[in-house]
Amino acid sequence: MIFFSVIVVFLLFNGLFAYLGMSGLKIASSSSPLTLLTEIEQKNNGDGVLFIGKVSNSNNPISGDYVAYLDEIGLWTPDQLWIDLSDGKIAIDNDTYQATNWPVDNFNISYLQANMPVTVVSRLS
Repeated sequence: MIFFSVIVVFLLFNGLFAYLGMSGLKIASSSSPLTLLTEIEQKNNGDGVLFIGKVSNSNNPISGDYVAYLDEIGLWTPDQLWIDLSDGKIAIDNDTYQATNWPVDNFNISYLQANMPVTVVSRLS
């Protein structure tokens, strides 16, 4: 009986996180992608946003010319990953983002380099 209770709690917990993730994506995808910092600044905390920019040159490389990368150990990123938009730059300053559709090198490492185009789906805080 305890075994089945643990499985039910585990499934409910995962279902809650999946629901929260999907609701954030749904909110962000309901509007067109933002390219201006002024557009993002008009949004409220907690709003879902989708914005397009480039990885900023002001990011210091972590390894070689990678400013962020994902290897078999985990995600390696600066405390603030700066993204250049058309009229300024914005920092992604948490460690909860995921490397989705990043290029992969010959050593199976997903990476970001300066000036690479990126699309960010986020919730403002």
